Amino acid sequence: MPIVTDDRLKALLAEDRITALTLDTNVFDGQKLNLKSAVLRAVTSLKDRPFPLVLSGTVVREMQGHIAKMMEDALRTVKKALGEALFAFDTAKPKRDDLLGQITGGCNPTDAAAVRVGEFLKDSACEVLHDTSLVDAASLFEAYFDRLPPFSHGKKTEFPDALALHALDRAASGRGTGFLVVSEDGDWRAFCEKSQGLYLVSKVEKALSLIYDAPIGLRKAIVAWFGDDQDGRAEIQAAISEHLEGLDVDANANATSGEVEALAWTPEVRSIGWPNETDINLIETDLIAAGQYRVVVSVPVVIELRFIVELNFSVWDSIDKESVSMGGRTVEVDREEAAHVTVTVELRGLGREDEEIELIEVEIDIKSLEVDLVDVELFEPEDYE
Repeated sequence: MPIVTDDRLKALLAEDRITALTLDTNVFDGQKLNLKSAVLRAVTSLKDRPFPLVLSGTVVREMQGHIAKMMEDALRTVKKALGEALFAFDTAKPKRDDLLGQITGGCNPTDAAAVRVGEFLKDSACEVLHDTSLVDAASLFEAYFDRLPPFSHGKKTEFPDALALHALDRAASGRGTGFLVVSEDGDWRAFCEKSQGLYLVSKVEKALSLIYDAPIGLRKAIVAWFGDDQDGRAEIQAAISEHLEGLDVDANANATSGEVEALAWTPEVRSIGWPNETDINLIETDLIAAGQYRVVVSVPVVIELRFIVELNFSVWDSIDKESVSMGGRTVEVDREEAAHVTVTVELRGLGREDEEIELIEVEIDIKSLEVDLVDVELFEPEDYE
């Protein structure tokens, strides 16, 4: 099935010819594997419409594996940091293992990942396909040797994607319906173009917007609130600034001679690039009462940041066996940071003169910041990238 327009997808959804949502693993990666992010909470709430979430068993296993690896990496970092801190302060109790036990709850990463994924599947009432029961090995090998999507490049590493896509395709075909597929993978797109039951969109926010298909008046009011010189922009910018002020900034620098220590201050939000109206997606809408809605909105933005970085230089005195300070200075680093902002609002009095929108919550997907300075010199004023 060729990739179709948003209007055509809305029509297919309205006609109940697309009756379920499915996600590629890269959707969860894009949410930083946070299964309780605002966007994935909106996916979970689809069960109340009802509009079922159907996942390939292969995708579920990949997602669980990615979460377990994230936990392993985090534990490795924490173990080292805790060991250094306990040694530096000569702390006898609590011991490192006691602190790690509090963090992990006594679970290893594999078990903890399984619990987290299990909770998400339960909360979303997700149906997990048994891929190998739906797809025979002969079909996969035939696609592989014929270089059919997702084997466009003949890579054996595409077998998991192939298994997932064939299972989804057969599940949709067997039920006489269509699935709305979310993926940014080019091979998934190529497969969906030839499928009769898989309809692809690249962003989960767009998929949710299509499924909810908010009333025109409601969308118009929300978009207007995001307009130039409106309260929405000012409130969200303030929330973004507050969020970034609470983040630690890692600064790294490489001195052309001697050594340098870099310390970055909290960044200043210089400006925010707002999206076009078509990129403002209403990913969840709940009618609370007559004319009153709770709405979750996803907005891509580009944030222009300015970092102040302190540089402290030193050289090693090989005779006295000590580090000698050579002074320091500060530099300004300007950088753009792309982000997704998920905003929850409550709209009251839709269509009336006293219509108002109240900001309830703002979630920004930036969780850390890093500044890298290249080849800095003690007396050079402009030496960073």
